[in-house]
Amino acid sequence: MLPSNVTVPSLIYKRRDDYVNALLAADKGELETGQPDLASMEALVKDVILEQMASALDALATPNNKS
Repeated sequence: MLPSNVTVPSLIYKRRDDYVNALLAADKGELETGQPDLASMEALVKDVILEQMASALDALATPNNKS
């Protein structure tokens, strides 16, 4: 467990429009080419994981951290 109150699901929830658009892009790619277009989803997941990791590093760097 990372020492942070920020979780990937909560970050995705905050970016719901981006998440829904990434799902739509994946579906569109599947319909057009037979392969889902996961580029938008990959970018979103990368962004939220980096944000969670940054939050964890900040929590570790904070003296008297109780997370």
